[in-house]
Amino acid sequence: VLLLAWYATSTASAFVTRSSTANLAAVRRHSNNENPSTANLAAARRHCNNENPPQQQRNRQTIRTTATQLGMGKRMKFQAPSRMVAQTEYIRLETDDEAWKLMDIVDILQGGGVGVIPTDTGYALITPLLEGNKRGLERLEYTSRQFQQEQANGESSSKKSDDGTICLACSDLKTIGEYCYNIDKNAFKILKQNLPGPFSFILLGSRTLLPKSILEGNKQVMTVQVRVPDDPILRYLQDELLDGMPLLMSDLRFHVHDGSSNFDDKEAAPLVKCYVDQTESWCNQVDFIVDAGGRSQVPSTLYDLTRRGEPVLVTTAGVGELLPL
Repeated sequence: VLLLAWYATSTASAFVTRSSTANLAAVRRHSNNENPSTANLAAARRHCNNENPPQQQRNRQTIRTTATQLGMGKRMKFQAPSRMVAQTEYIRLETDDEAWKLMDIVDILQGGGVGVIPTDTGYALITPLLEGNKRGLERLEYTSRQFQQEQANGESSSKKSDDGTICLACSDLKTIGEYCYNIDKNAFKILKQNLPGPFSFILLGSRTLLPKSILEGNKQVMTVQVRVPDDPILRYLQDELLDGMPLLMSDLRFHVHDGSSNFDDKEAAPLVKCYVDQTESWCNQVDFIVDAGGRSQVPSTLYDLTRRGEPVLVTTAGVGELLPL
């Protein structure tokens, strides 16, 4: 596109230069009482009247037409990034022992794909944390927004919790240490005793290794939410099939219409089941869906470990409770 626009502009500029030179020559001949031709006299008049020759006008019209066709000079409408696969791959798991079926999505994730996976807090969108996987992150963010909009259109009595937040899902403490820093001894003990589990921990994140869109804070201090979900299907996928590859994750909070959902009630929350309906339009944006049936839809408990001393409880809606040190 840029080469075509440059070529058209260069051609028109060269023609304008030649036309201007010819016009000036015609004016000089006319001023010196030389024998000008009819074409030269017409060129002299156009030069004096700041008119453009017909061919020059046609060239400029061609440039404007080409720029319009190429989408230059106007704001383009945002389009959702397309899938990596021709059709969304749907994998149904009757039991956790069928996690071996996830071998079919390994290549998709290693290529930067986006999909839906069960977790210990329901279902979530995931994409791998790979260098240069900007497209995967954009697709995850777009699909998460579309999911929230579709859920908001229906009636629900459930309370949403941290919709759209993207966290870093790691396989072990070593991976957490690669992307987070300044983890003191007390914070390390808390992580070791409670992970894997239904917890999210706020830690200082690396600005050079993590995408800016998942970091929060100012230029001096940036934080990220970190998880190690305790779900057998996700653990098998991340630990065994992906060799511990870190993932970017955004929980899917399905609205419940039976009035039984209350995220502030830790005893009632595990009774709420969520299901993936592959007929919903947002499902067409992902590369794969791993459907493991009804999952307890309960948010993870969020703690802040960036402050020295005891962990700070950020949300009370989660089901997890920290083990004593």
